[in-house]
Amino acid sequence: MKSISIRKKRHTSQFSQNLLLSGICFLLCLLLPLLSDHTNLLSPSLRLSHIPVLLCGFLCGWPYGLAVGFLSSLLRGLLFSIPLVPDCLSLATELAAYGAMAGLMYHFLPKRLDSLYTALVISMITGRVLWGVTRLIFSLFGAPALTLEAFWSYAVTSGIPGIFLSLLVVPLLILAMQQIHFINRH
Repeated sequence: MKSISIRKKRHTSQFSQNLLLSGICFLLCLLLPLLSDHTNLLSPSLRLSHIPVLLCGFLCGWPYGLAVGFLSSLLRGLLFSIPLVPDCLSLATELAAYGAMAGLMYHFLPKRLDSLYTALVISMITGRVLWGVTRLIFSLFGAPALTLEAFWSYAVTSGIPGIFLSLLVVPLLILAMQQIHFINRH
């Protein structure tokens, strides 16, 4: 009976921690892009909302990453009108895929640096592809058509600074959190 109580307490504690971290990541998704969208401090190509979504997926798991990615983009669109519809919905799909895939990959892959990079790359590719698929679907309903050049420009060319930033910052943050035993390595 005592082990059930301890297990239930541990589960409640983990849920509370995940909820708190998800809330922090959600808030960062709303606030960090303001540095690039409404000021000239940073380039919009850094795509700062991607980093907290990836972190949320890694730290809290795929359901939290998916929810934070999807909902943060929609709320940013409502609050700040950036991005506009249909971009808001396409970005929501992209970020949801980032968070979900990061969480799934981190759960199933060994907790090593190479696996962390593998999870990051798979998450980013999946997110960019789903962004393109969503935009393609919207173009069938009257949104501006998505050409291969437009997809390549957004998904790869203009995304290079953000891709490098994510590949640099996210592993450093995850490794730092592992070092201080904030998250488990195994």
